[in-house]
Amino acid sequence: MEKFPHRLEFLLGDGLQGRRAGIRVSCVLPGSVNTEFGGDQSSAHADWKLDASDIARAVIDLLRHPARSLPSRVELRPSVPRE
Repeated sequence: MEKFPHRLEFLLGDGLQGRRAGIRVSCVLPGSVNTEFGGDQSSAHADWKLDASDIARAVIDLLRHPARSLPSRVELRPSVPRE
């Protein structure tokens, strides 16, 4: 399922230990994103993919999230997969 589950658990474990010091760690795991990352071209034919602004909105929401709770993991996937 995940490419690097052991690294993710390590980060989340460190984040949970840092809570008493006010350190908050959240992992954002995006699915397919329509960007030019990795040499791909952004394309209108990839409109089924997430937009970079979708990921940015999730990060901003995490930063604004109330301090009384910790969203440790956010997975984002396209709502309608490619045919």
